[in-house]
Amino acid sequence: MRGLTVKRAAPISIIGQSIVHLNQPALSILTGAHKVKVEVNSGVGVDIHGFEWLSAYAKSKITKFLGEEESRIKVEVEKPLPLLDPLIVALDLLAKSKMSSDPLREMSKALNISEERLKLTLRAASKRGVLAYREGEGILEILPEFPWHIALCFKAPLRFRLTAGEDLEEAFNVITHGLGRLVVSTARSILDGDFSRFKRFIETYSKLATSISNTRSNMLSALEKLGSIKGCACKLDEDFKGLLLFGVEGEALEEGLSLAKKMGFKTLMLM
Repeated sequence: MRGLTVKRAAPISIIGQSIVHLNQPALSILTGAHKVKVEVNSGVGVDIHGFEWLSAYAKSKITKFLGEEESRIKVEVEKPLPLLDPLIVALDLLAKSKMSSDPLREMSKALNISEERLKLTLRAASKRGVLAYREGEGILEILPEFPWHIALCFKAPLRFRLTAGEDLEEAFNVITHGLGRLVVSTARSILDGDFSRFKRFIETYSKLATSISNTRSNMLSALEKLGSIKGCACKLDEDFKGLLLFGVEGEALEEGLSLAKKMGFKTLMLM
């Protein structure tokens, strides 16, 4: 479908996206400030703008999703957002040009993620504010806007994975249930505007998640150093091996970003 131009806001998944396929809850933010624009015209090739250091990754995934389709594709995130969510939104918009018979299955295969993770982003993209999601229950708008600042610290696009391991299924299930309860507690702390509780919950969540993941020890060390800054909370990003930073005031977040840069991270203020 050449001559197509479509645009949609992209959410930011902040916690729970790695456990949503286990019927556990997740939280996202949608401000409307981060919009994904897709243009399909005559020609061949894929142009990517706004994905920053994930541009090559985004281009490879979009090319894989399109397959043999010969069109000139331009995908632009109007305000830089190097996260998985805008890529999911972009693929969903491209499904219109591709006329996919089963877009969720094709997107899941292209990105190597669960359909539940896809549904989290796509359903959040139709709402606004702080959003809670659980498979089978849909999206719940719990707050008009997120009360604190948020930034991203990133090193390499290495996928974060939760792994049960042999003979550890029961322990794995206990931990993932605990992660789900921490998502609920995090939502309550946001509703209450209690940053100290929010900080405690997301940092505990991150440490617990690393215990059943393939995350390197140096990432956990960075998590602890950044979390030691007063007024700054640090969480492991669950889509890639990066860190999300949250701050009550811009000064605390700037201090965290400065420290992250010294540890070799690329940084970007998201909101």
